[in-house]
Amino acid sequence: KPVCRRVDETGRARFLGHDQRGGEMAVTVARQLRLSNTEAGMIGAVVTYHMRPLLLSQARGVTRRAAHRFYRDAGEAGLDVALLALADHLALKPGGEPSPGWQSLLDVVEDLLRYWLEIDTPEMIPTLVTGRDLIAYCHLEPGPKVGYWLRRIREEQVCGVLQSREAALQW
Repeated sequence: KPVCRRVDETGRARFLGHDQRGGEMAVTVARQLRLSNTEAGMIGAVVTYHMRPLLLSQARGVTRRAAHRFYRDAGEAGLDVALLALADHLALKPGGEPSPGWQSLLDVVEDLLRYWLEIDTPEMIPTLVTGRDLIAYCHLEPGPKVGYWLRRIREEQVCGVLQSREAALQW
């Protein structure tokens, strides 16, 4: 975090981008410690995404779409990220009363955990279509556009908008 420290015109210290930079640094240190690529990636993800639950708490709630995006981005580290966010928040006032935002953050973490348990992890839901389906049905060329549409369809699927292969292809 200190490498991202900047002081704004009002004299307030800011740490913009510390989450992303910290994640990169965490991966570097994990590799120096000879941790596996999986372990290094997990540590990097936890550090990189540790602010997401707090940002969600400021948005006042977790939609299915927001929960899906959280787990899509954080991957297997999602549960660890959610718990770290709580610890990080409490560390701001060691031994003191939690700040007013504590309950909101706690509610967000509860929503994220409920979402994970409710759908038995997002990765467990079978996909509706494949890249080959999109290429054949939509006459797309192989490439990044196919990946883009697969991600969009997946998001609509976990949000309950699309429930069948036919509906996904039509959409």
